[in-house]
Amino acid sequence: MCYPLLQETSKLPRFLSRQSRKRLLNWTMGFLAVAFWFSIFSIRPGEIEVVFLDVGQGDAIYISLPGDYHIMIDAGGRPIRPDRRPYDVGKEIILPFLRYKDVRRLDLVVITHPHVDHYGGFASVVEAIDVGMIWYNGQTASDPSFRRLWSLIEERKV
Repeated sequence: MCYPLLQETSKLPRFLSRQSRKRLLNWTMGFLAVAFWFSIFSIRPGEIEVVFLDVGQGDAIYISLPGDYHIMIDAGGRPIRPDRRPYDVGKEIILPFLRYKDVRRLDLVVITHPHVDHYGGFASVVEAIDVGMIWYNGQTASDPSFRRLWSLIEERKV
């Protein structure tokens, strides 16, 4: 991610030589890396929680950060039990977990890509819990479950 930034030195002030601009960028990136490093180690143990939920095939990752900030990355899983009975991953796994953690709002929801084993449980979550922001990669899917999720997102003005 930083590599293209380091190559784009033409956007820095023109009064600096090309080599000085690269040096300035290198020092800036180094400073940011050091600042990031110290910010990570200033967080005390127990302030960040990461939970990987078992949703069958697929992903569901819950992250709790200091300041009562809650993130959910994917909420998938194949919506079929081993005995072939369908179920809703959001209603039966994700929402009970969020209620157990007393989460009333997800500040950020991330949909990594539009496959049902990554977004399958989000429709129930979006219906039941306030969601602040949704990040996704810009891809869409034509299946009915994705269209239902997207209509809920638009309806709730997320």
